[in-house]
Amino acid sequence: MEYRPIDIARKLNISTSTLRIYEDMGIIPPVKRTDSGYRIFTQLHLDYFISIRKMVKGYSLEFTGELLKEHMKGNSDKALWMITKAQADLYAEKVRLEKVGLNLIKNLDYRGNNIKKDKNNLMTIKEISKITDVNITTIRYWENIGLISSVRGDGNNYRLFDEEQIKVILIIHALKYSIKIKHNFYSMEMLKKELHKFIYNESNTRDLIENINIYLDKVNLEMIKAISAFYELISKDNKVQL
Repeated sequence: MEYRPIDIARKLNISTSTLRIYEDMGIIPPVKRTDSGYRIFTQLHLDYFISIRKMVKGYSLEFTGELLKEHMKGNSDKALWMITKAQADLYAEKVRLEKVGLNLIKNLDYRGNNIKKDKNNLMTIKEISKITDVNITTIRYWENIGLISSVRGDGNNYRLFDEEQIKVILIIHALKYSIKIKHNFYSMEMLKKELHKFIYNESNTRDLIENINIYLDKVNLEMIKAISAFYELISKDNKVQL
């Protein structure tokens, strides 16, 4: 069966320009044209478009495109391993954020055994990264855009942080995911606004942690759906044997 772009666009409730984007990215099979230059899609293309629309709910469009390109090159096994790694990365992020949540609770009254209690003691970026479980690159970026602050060490000019920045770093990291669950995206301006109005107490902190868990559960579910859509697509291709 043949389809015009408008036919597929209506079927999937998207614009024809979106179809053109997917085509220009090279993430669908080559499209034939009529003598007058009009695109003619087939059931194969429709299957790809359906798969893409499902997959981009769990993965970025860029990652979805990488998977489909590998499949079209005959490297479906490689694509499946890419999916496995993405799942492993998500689980690692879940474990890391659980630690962030625990540290937020502990830090409420500075009972954490690994947190220095002398306010005159300053920590290096490496030390504060280990305490907060937030990587050094991220901490450095947040400082550069003014979300957190540090002082420079005498003689060596190293970044040094006090106990207060432990709290701020943990809150920022958690707020990012809380914003995502509310708006499906976040920006630095949104993050700054939320940080400014956030009141750090046990009730708000536990709500923040719950929002993180909700977000991760949602992402995991959408990724599983994306895997299913990709599997369905490659299973229809008789050139691929699983």
